[in-house]
Amino acid sequence: MRLSKFHYGVFSSGERKYVAISKQRYTFEEAVKIASEQLNVDYSDSYSFPYNEAWVMHRAGINEDCEKVVGWWIEHKPRPNRCCPCWIFPAMEYDDFVSIGTVGKCCEEVYDG
Repeated sequence: MRLSKFHYGVFSSGERKYVAISKQRYTFEEAVKIASEQLNVDYSDSYSFPYNEAWVMHRAGINEDCEKVVGWWIEHKPRPNRCCPCWIFPAMEYDDFVSIGTVGKCCEEVYDG
């Protein structure tokens, strides 16, 4: 299987921020460290914080400001091609993270090696 170009990225929805980290390129422990650094959150106790699993895909879409954007987008389901499995870490409380979902969020910043 070919590796995605995606490493990790910071996504936002309004005032909420998330970090998506590639499962293809990082172990879970490395992902926890990256999420801690990117979100300025202490995830040192890796069993007491929320995370979710999703996919990212590079595609065209429309952002929250109704602007056309080509970039990395978080998806709930894998698409047939070009999807990268990821861990998603929120900068918020667990209840908020579960209730809002993460579909259709375009990436603000991406580290691609």
